[in-house]
Amino acid sequence: MFNFKVANDNGNSEHKMIIDGEVIKQPNVYKVFTGEQPQTDETIQKLVEDLNNNILVKIESKSLGTEAFRYLVGNSALSTSKGRVKNMNIEKNKKHEEKLPLINTLGLIGSQAIKRKFAENETIADGTTIPVVVDMTTAIPASVYKKSNADQFESMFTDSLHELRFYIKDISVNVQITFRFVKVTQEGVPALFSIIENGEGKFRNDDLFDEFKEEYSYEKVTGKHFFR
Repeated sequence: MFNFKVANDNGNSEHKMIIDGEVIKQPNVYKVFTGEQPQTDETIQKLVEDLNNNILVKIESKSLGTEAFRYLVGNSALSTSKGRVKNMNIEKNKKHEEKLPLINTLGLIGSQAIKRKFAENETIADGTTIPVVVDMTTAIPASVYKKSNADQFESMFTDSLHELRFYIKDISVNVQITFRFVKVTQEGVPALFSIIENGEGKFRNDDLFDEFKEEYSYEKVTGKHFFR
């Protein structure tokens, strides 16, 4: 079993995630996949090493409804002309109600679990099941942030076990993901607090503000200046 610490930013165009310190970036898109799995001459090792760019996964999750679909996630969705690319609905601006953040988050976490399992054993067997427990921070736009919306977004991840099956050449690998903890904040707030505080609960007071002081002719500026 793996325990992942995740920071998750489901942007309108780019999906940025940090899993145990590793930064991952993908186009924030997916496709529902209904065709036959593409054939490839690549080895399992090569496919696993580049799995983030070749995600084909079936997801069973109460948060996605009773019917399970196969999905192409991120770069994998853009690598084929078949099917309709689905991205974030910017006009609706209700990330906490959309399926995309869950689908793409599960896809990347599951992919990382398989890559890590393969790295440990230098092989992976057909039908392998990998349990993953996740602690995650994420965010929704400040314009729609309120406790009920944050709770709704959190429960999308925490209310059920998410069961994934990845298709890699002629094998399939199962990943079972449980979110033990999810914290939903307003977008931009974590970055703001890194400016205000020094990590020890005190207002920041270092050379970060030197250029700002010079530009606006302030003698002294600390993180307190930006705390309103």
